[in-house]
Amino acid sequence: MKKKLFAIIFAAVLVLSTTVLAQTVKNNGQDRVLSPELKQSAEKMLDEVVREIKRLKIVENRIRARTTAADLLWQQDENAARGVFQDALGELQKMTGAINLPNGLEGISRAEKSEHYSKRFALAELRREFLLILPDATRSQRSKRSSCSKSNRLTNTTSLPPTSWNWN
Repeated sequence: MKKKLFAIIFAAVLVLSTTVLAQTVKNNGQDRVLSPELKQSAEKMLDEVVREIKRLKIVENRIRARTTAADLLWQQDENAARGVFQDALGELQKMTGAINLPNGLEGISRAEKSEHYSKRFALAELRREFLLILPDATRSQRSKRSSCSKSNRLTNTTSLPPTSWNWN
């Protein structure tokens, strides 16, 4: 069973790596210049994607899609990108509020605690993704003001736990 699984994974990695290598474009030191028509088409498509994101049913997918779209939109329209980032942050905050237990962890079963911690971990991962994309979008402004790396900014920030957490 393990040999079959290993063979399947190895074959998938091999196929994907050859596909990626086949799609890489060699740049001979010349930067590409996009035609105005192509750029306008891409901007229209991105605007359409931003409008259609609200149709996604799973909140986590909406947050990820909004964050990625805002990152792409930042170069084109900074104010619109800020709005999309704020929408994603609002949904992230709603998820955080919904996951809190009103009475803490007392009186719930071990399985419920496990599920609660799994949800918290998934939410923390989603928050981390949001925070890692956000600096990329604002990089052009920050690079003028600061030269510290992304990892330094993230490690120097702290977040306080919600007051509803019961540590006892």
